[in-house]
This record gives sequence, C-alpha cells and structure tokens, in this order.
Amino acid sequence: EEPMDLMLLVAVSSSESFPPADPWLSGYPVSYYYLGYWLLATLGHLAGTAAEFTYNLGQATWLALLLVSCFGLAYDLSAAGDRGAGDRRESMAVGLLAALLAGLTANLALPLEWGRRLAEGSAASLWSENWWWWRSARVVADEGLRGERLEVITEFPFFSYLLGDNHPHLLAMPVVVAGLTLALAVVAGAAAPSPEAAAGPSPPTWRGRIVPIRGGLWLGMLAVGGSIAAINTWDLAAIWPIMVLATAAGAQPARDGSGAAGRRRGLAAAVLMTASLVLGTAILFLPYHLTASSQVRGLLPNLFHPTPLGQVVLMFAVLAPGVALLVGSAWSGGNASLGRAVKWWLGILGAAAVWLGACAALAAWGGGFETWLAETAVGLERERLTGFVLERWRAGWPTLAVLAGGLALALEALRATWGTQDSRGRAGLLFALLLVAVGLGLVLAPELVFLHDSFGTRMNTVFKFWYQAWLLLALAAALGVGRAWRSGGSARAAALLAMVAVVPGLFYPVMALRTKTSGFASPQPTLDALAWIERNRPEERAAIEWVRRSTPPGAVVVQRSGASYRPEHNLPSIATGRSTLLGWGGHEYQWRGASFAEFAAGREEALQGIYRPSSERELQQLLRRWRVDYVYLGPEERDHYGVGPEHEERLAAGMDLAFENDRVRIYRRRGPA
Repeated sequence: EEPMDLMLLVAVSSSESFPPADPWLSGYPVSYYYLGYWLLATLGHLAGTAAEFTYNLGQATWLALLLVSCFGLAYDLSAAGDRGAGDRRESMAVGLLAALLAGLTANLALPLEWGRRLAEGSAASLWSENWWWWRSARVVADEGLRGERLEVITEFPFFSYLLGDNHPHLLAMPVVVAGLTLALAVVAGAAAPSPEAAAGPSPPTWRGRIVPIRGGLWLGMLAVGGSIAAINTWDLAAIWPIMVLATAAGAQPARDGSGAAGRRRGLAAAVLMTASLVLGTAILFLPYHLTASSQVRGLLPNLFHPTPLGQVVLMFAVLAPGVALLVGSAWSGGNASLGRAVKWWLGILGAAAVWLGACAALAAWGGGFETWLAETAVGLERERLTGFVLERWRAGWPTLAVLAGGLALALEALRATWGTQDSRGRAGLLFALLLVAVGLGLVLAPELVFLHDSFGTRMNTVFKFWYQAWLLLALAAALGVGRAWRSGGSARAAALLAMVAVVPGLFYPVMALRTKTSGFASPQPTLDALAWIERNRPEERAAIEWVRRSTPPGAVVVQRSGASYRPEHNLPSIATGRSTLLGWGGHEYQWRGASFAEFAAGREEALQGIYRPSSERELQQLLRRWRVDYVYLGPEERDHYGVGPEHEERLAAGMDLAFENDRVRIYRRRGPA
C-alpha cells in the first residue's frame, strides 16, 4: 500500500487548504487519519524535499524517532531515583534494550518455522520462497463458520518498516511515546515533592484545585493525546487510559496516596483529565473532526474466534520474560496480596463469561441482537447458536485464563505500588506497571469484542490493539530486565535468561532484510519513490511531471478508476495529488463506510462517458457536471475503456491538447471552470 501512502503524503504536501482534497474522490476531503502525513510533509517542506524523497527519508526519520524516544523513556523509567554513575550506565542499557525490543525485533514465527523445516530437511528452501517474511505478520489463524481461514493481521513495528508502508499506525508510534513520556513526568513529579512540600502539607491554591498537575504538562498531554485521534484513532485505546491513570497518580502525592483524601483527589483528577482530553481533542483538532467519517458500525462480541494460546505465545514470547520480571519485582518488594490477585483473576474471568454468555443468549433468543451477527453468523440456526459458541470457545478458555491471570497479577502489583509512592524509583515502577496492565488489556480485548467494520471480522481489532500492546510491553520488558539485573543474585540470572529469549526474535530482522533487499544488491539504489516509473514507464513519468508543473493543486485530472494495490491505475493522482473521479474504490469504501456508495454514485459511468463519448455534446455535459479540468489518456485508460480512434477524435474536437508524447495525451477543458 505504499502508493496509497504516497498519494496521501503528496495530497497533504500540495494542498492549498485543510482538510486536504481527496485525490481519489474529487470534490470531497480526505477521510482518513491524515495528521501523521501532515507531520511528515511539514518536515519535507522545511527540508526543501520533494514528496517522493520525503516518503523514504521520512520513514527512516520515523524509525529513528521511535528508537530514540523509546530509549529516552526507558532510560527515564530506569534512572528514576538513580544513585550514581553505575545506575546511569545500567539505565542506558535498559534504554538500548527498549529500543531493540520495540523497533528491531520480531515474534517467533520464523524461528519456529525454520526449526520445523530443519527437522524435515527442507530449511534451505525457505529463503527461496516468495514473501516468506509475510507469514510472521499472520501468526493468528481465525476459522470461519464454514471452516475457511480468516486473515488476521499481527504486525509488529519492524515488519511495518520492512514492508515500507507509511501507514498511520507507523506514523503514530513516536507520538504515542511522546505522550507516554509526558505521563511519566506527571507521575515522577508527584513522587519528588518540592522542599516546601517536604516541610508539611499546605492548602492547595485555586489553580491547584482545578488543575492538580503543572499547567504546561497538562496542556502538553492534551495536545499530544488529542493529536492521536487525527494520526491513528486506534491508539487512543493505549494512550488515553495511561494519561488518565497517570494524572490520577500524580494528583495524590505519597503522603496521602493511600488515604481517602488522596483517593478522592486522584479520582477527581482522572475525571478532569478524561473530560479535558475529550473536549481538547474536539477543539484543538476541529478541522479534522468536521470531515472525518468512519466505516465502524459498532461493537460485536467475539463469539466464534478465540485465539489458541500457542498463537498468543508465538506473538509475545520474546517480550514475556521481561514483563514477568517487572511484575515479579513489584511483588517481591511490595505488599501485593495473592488473595486479592485471585479475586482480580476470578473477576476478569467471571465478567468475560457473563459477557459472552449474555451475548450468545441475546443472539439466540432474538430481540434484534441477531442483526449484529448477520455477517459473522450467517447460515447458523438460532437454536444451535449457544452450543456452537461453547464448542468454538473450548480452545479459547486457556488463552483467556492465562491472559486474565497475567492481568490480575499486574493489577494487584499496580494497586500495591500505587499506595507506596515514596520515591521517584517507585514512580518508575508504577508507570511501568501501568504499561503492563494496559498492554495486557489490549491483548485480551479482541478475545471478547471487536469493532464491526467493512471486513466483518476481528482482523483490524487484533492488528491495531496488539500493535499498541507490543510497544507498551516492550518498554515494560526492558525495565523488568533492568530491575532484575540491578537486584543481583538469582534475579540477575533470570535477567540473563530473559535477554537470551530475545535472541530468536533477532533472527527474523536479519534474514528478512537480506531477502527483501536481495542481499542489498540493487544495481540502482535510490530514495526516489517514483524511480520505478522512470525506469519502466518513462513516457508516463514525463506526463506526470507536466501535470505537476502545469496544473494547479485543485485541478481535477481524470484518469481511469483504480483497483486496490494497483498503482499503475492511478499514477497521476498518486504522484501529483491532483484529484480524479474515482481511485482505489476498495480503499475509499474502507475509509468512508456506507457513505461511499452515495459519494461514488455515477462516477464510473461518467468515466465511461468521458473516455468513450458518443458525441461532443455528451462530453461537454460530463466535463461540466463533474468539474473536470483535464483528461489523462494513457495506456491504462485506452485499455480499460477501449478507447478507439473515434473516441479520441471527439476528445480532440471538444478539448484542447495540452500535452503529448508517444504513449500519453492530456486534454484540457475549454472555457471557464
């Protein structure tokens, strides 16, 4: 989908107003998370770099931002309350490990497959297969009601950079880490009281009653937290809970953190932060929200597709040892209660059972709920539904039990640590436990519920939630290893084992890079995202350059309608940002949902009429009706619409020939717009 990402980047770069015009649906603004592309385009403008170079340079920049920000946040988590140069060196090691885990390692799908093939004697053939590296981002295999395989995306950050798509989930990650860093500052600030506060409690000022943390931090959290909605809305599920809980922790300092007054103050701060995020997001990013639409139709219960435990382990095994060490360190040094943890665990399992049972019963008994399941339960008799759900979930309860158990241990450790914020070091542990709790919650959520979108499955929910969970758990795992190492003794041995567990995750990046780049043996390495057009379609590259130089950014340059993942169908709009009537229709539907049918009505027929006009009068009517400025006639248009000499004659009679070479002609509309 690099062509789609390049199109959005070019559209934002060349737009004269915001929201940017949609190059694939003329007359409408972009209906996708475009703020990340705006950030990338802004850097390109500041550097004086064309969009086709900004695309690749920006991806390298974003990877650097991710690694550096993860290093900085993990360093701060580890160095909170440091006691000297030795601790700082250990904190640097924790930061490096966090950068490695978050951005440069992978799951265990490849080592497992390679080991199996090695046992079968076919390991050498693995590297000669096309796209073998793709399978590591598809480790979950859902099964449809008829036994068919349903695709579930399980990307991790390194895969995103290997693939090369500058998608919103990639562009959002450094911003998410920036938000986490601000949230950590709130927690750490509460654990490091000023000398005045150490002398004794004093009545809060009027401003302290309204905004219980420093105003600059508050505004920073609003700006960063709100921006996520316009960069990648899915990430709100990770960043907002952490910001709210961090604000609650920061509002109740250690001296009264476990008392009723501290709890009331923390609850009030959490409510205020929640309201501020909602209101601030709406106000600060109003232009985006005014035109944003979504394909999401609501929530659906996951009655049919629980994840087998082995597939969850395959995805997160590299991070699990470090996370376990972190939670274990909180248990060993605090007043966590096993009895309370069991209550947490039973409560989570009980809530899950009630949720799934109630949803299955409502679907079986009717009452309108069955319409929610129309796409996923088609052909399933109502009286068989409950039994079918129980049968499908036999493989899911072990996963739910393990994930709920890990979440219960993390929540109890968090509860115990929350009440003992007596140092900045404890603040770092508290914040890391927040990361674990939210991260495990994101892994657990798609077992119970998923967003109902145009795909009709939980593919997107697993993808986006697990992707965020990878980042949070990677940061926590690095701190867990660091804390265990600092403790010495058997804990240090456990830290060594956790670092050894990371090694198989480094196998994929090394081999995948070699395969994807053909051993770094490209005869013509370039940062130009449009270089392939120059090599393979030079006449079309010349026509594209003419469009870029000679047409205004708001011009409508008609070209053929496009099929998703086929860049050659819409080269002018991809490379110049000029709008056409209809680009990748499948993607437009994904972005706009049900409204797309109304927006796209008549466009395909109009394109047929423009490229195969029955008369000059019909051509002029269509050009005026759809506000067309230019008609691009290249090999794709001739082939797709069957443009013959008589059609070109009518185009030439009704329009001015503005550009011509051996393969492309571009016609300009006559008269005023």
